[in-house]
Amino acid sequence: MKTHARSYRSWFIALLLATLAGCGGNGPESDAFGASNAEPRYSISGSISVAADTAVDSDVNNPAAPNLPNDHAEQAQSLAGVSLIGGFATAEPTARDGDYFAAMADPRDVYRLPLVAGQTVWLEVAARSAGADEVDFGLYLYAVGEHEAPLAASRSLAAVESLRVPSGLDTGEYDVVVKAHAGASNYILELGPAEQALPNSLAVSDEAFVPGDLIVVFNDESEPAVSRQARAPGERAAELGLLHRRGARGQAQLLGLGHGLQRQAALQQLGVDLPPSMTRALNRLDEQARAREETKLAVQALRQRDDVRYADLNYLRRPAFAPNDPFFERQWHYRQIDLPGAWSVTTGDSAVVVAVVDTGVYLAHPDLSPNLLDSGYNFVREEGIGPNPDDPGGAGRRGSFHGTHVAGTVAAASDNGEGVAGVAWRAGLLPIRVCGEQGCSSYDLMQGVRYAAGLSNDSGTVPPQPADIINISLGGSGFSGAEQALYDKVRSQGIFVVASAGNGNTSAPTYPAAYSSVLSVGAVDARKQRAPYSNYGTYVDLVAPGGNMRRDDTGSGEPDGVLSTVAVQHNGERTAGYGFAQGTSMAAPHVAGVIALMKAVYPDLTPGEFEHWLQAGRVTEDLGMPGWDNEFGWGLINARQAVLHAQSAAGGQPLPASLSVAPRILDFGVANSLQYLALTLNDEEDRITEVVAEADWLHVEPAAVDQHGSGRYRVTVLRENLAPGSYYGAIRIVTSAEEQVDIPVLMQRVASRGEAGIFYVVLVDADSGRVVDSVQAEYRDGAYRYSFEGVPAGRYQVYAGTDNDNDRYICGLGEACGAYPSLSKPETVPVDGNRDGLDFAATYRRPSQHSLNAADVEPIGIGRRKTD
Repeated sequence: MKTHARSYRSWFIALLLATLAGCGGNGPESDAFGASNAEPRYSISGSISVAADTAVDSDVNNPAAPNLPNDHAEQAQSLAGVSLIGGFATAEPTARDGDYFAAMADPRDVYRLPLVAGQTVWLEVAARSAGADEVDFGLYLYAVGEHEAPLAASRSLAAVESLRVPSGLDTGEYDVVVKAHAGASNYILELGPAEQALPNSLAVSDEAFVPGDLIVVFNDESEPAVSRQARAPGERAAELGLLHRRGARGQAQLLGLGHGLQRQAALQQLGVDLPPSMTRALNRLDEQARAREETKLAVQALRQRDDVRYADLNYLRRPAFAPNDPFFERQWHYRQIDLPGAWSVTTGDSAVVVAVVDTGVYLAHPDLSPNLLDSGYNFVREEGIGPNPDDPGGAGRRGSFHGTHVAGTVAAASDNGEGVAGVAWRAGLLPIRVCGEQGCSSYDLMQGVRYAAGLSNDSGTVPPQPADIINISLGGSGFSGAEQALYDKVRSQGIFVVASAGNGNTSAPTYPAAYSSVLSVGAVDARKQRAPYSNYGTYVDLVAPGGNMRRDDTGSGEPDGVLSTVAVQHNGERTAGYGFAQGTSMAAPHVAGVIALMKAVYPDLTPGEFEHWLQAGRVTEDLGMPGWDNEFGWGLINARQAVLHAQSAAGGQPLPASLSVAPRILDFGVANSLQYLALTLNDEEDRITEVVAEADWLHVEPAAVDQHGSGRYRVTVLRENLAPGSYYGAIRIVTSAEEQVDIPVLMQRVASRGEAGIFYVVLVDADSGRVVDSVQAEYRDGAYRYSFEGVPAGRYQVYAGTDNDNDRYICGLGEACGAYPSLSKPETVPVDGNRDGLDFAATYRRPSQHSLNAADVEPIGIGRRKTD
């Protein structure tokens, strides 16, 4: 898209010259499109929608926006039922002609939001993500009308700040403040639960630290050298009312707050001045909880001092099984199958090999290369078979990179601080290419499978270690006796073959998934409903997350696709990237990866044993009708349940406790109203005595249970009478063995419509890449309407976006962006008549995701033709 922005300026100059030439009477008359006025003209129109939980800062830098100040508590912008906000702030006037803040600063944006204790607020600063070191933003939480001291704060030089609403605070409205301390930037503010805060921010609800302990490094340069040499290490701590426990001058020192009145005196000496609401909240806590909160307040106060270089909590470091990959939080599909629960047991074993028989794998991808085996092979006969399974991607800028995406789900290198996570972090990946420009022939596929299984094949060679699991996210109609015999032979050797059930929304069998020796995997969306494209019927064994790119049921502001590794093509060069996709192709590798985890703890696991567990409900969460059904087979793969059963079968840890629960958290998002909870007693002597919903809007009832209470329970939420906002509840389960399990329940009630600011719609000539027109959309009835008039026949693409920082480019980081029919796959629209109904969705370009394929678009210039 970069060429679009550059060509626009050239086009604008060309238009000016053409206009001047026209005034002189030279040449035929033409218009801005460079077409003769005699040519027939048409209209192009449609609408742009944004998610209902989306809002925009009321005073951005664009002078065309309403620009209502929200700088102070009395001007707070009230936003209920919103989880994603796009904004702009600047610490100094921009001094740029045409800017709304050219002559005045806009350092503070105040939002009044309904929040609950433990809820997380994230701030992503676009300029920081782009590498602007001079930009410094902070995030603050205040009680309404009490802005003297924050209840929580996060300020660092990181691109993302995060804070949590302190425990003990009542559910209700609070003021969230974004403050620009230096520089100017677009930003994204997001509300929602999160498992942990990001580095360089103080997570206010994080209890994994020692209450009363402070780790402090003093800034010795702030003190004269003579004074430094004469003073004992504990003197500086004593001056702050703190106890010196460990550590020497010039190093990290362990300081203490003390107890009771001593702690209160230390906080006062540190300048902690609490508003009445915070004091009331602290008074309601027990001593341990209060000590935790006051320790956090002390750290925040120390971080504001010039004589303190670092101040931190004394964290308790424990084994962590949630990877640090930056896009892991966007992989909703892993939480859906309780994958983090499985990772507490194993993250995979390099001795377990998964073959990805597909379009190949982009071998240079840094999130795949650590797990790729060098024994892959290419069996595409039209290219000449050979030992190079590299994924070329096919035609187009993004190509397909289908096999690369599948491989990332199976075993992307995880917890490496890069990109995404894979299901089996440490499994070996055997890339096998069987799909070329003409598709994937049955014969080439069979050769690839034979090679993966260590059977004789056209290459005359076999890999040093045959695959334990073969993933085939491919399929088509037509039964083949030769294929059936091959898959029977592969299974007889103890090798799993996992295949996608097909995307035809039909019960007609797809092969190889429909062969009896193959595990057939259908797809569900984020609501655990059968994805609208997924095949179903008698040959489907189970389901896994496949996503639905036309929905946003997770409330993330993004399409509910499966996020994994891909590559981007530009001028014939490929670069590593990440992208969303949907399909049963995406579902199958989830199952292949889970089986790899099971094999890591139970190497002797066979396809027959897995099939027995599948039919007994030991590796899935039952969906639909009890037991097997036409829509979901034996249910949704549950990684934790599957790995625990494998571990137990291997003679390791027995199944924990007497009660198994799947899933262990229910997240209804913004639209889902029905889910099922599966309860299984592991001891026949026990029974379930209580299943209670602990929220007025939450209801639970038996769906199919036995006399002991084991079985499926129907869980519903009622949003109709609730105010917009985020809601947290729980389902309490008690057994006769006095075991109690609380299942968290999350739900959002969003406003009826979303808004992201002033949208500009850009018309691009698909053949030349030139921007040929731009218009400002009109917001009405919850959608943005646009129309281009006088468009000559041709081939066009339509993009839309906001310009909150007024740099005359849409789709910058932190701004909304979309394309017809989707930003991930813009389509060329042939125009030889009026074209109406070109509707599409737009969402904010998150700074932390600017390398994702779904948002991989350069800002597009709109010049000065927009309505100012």
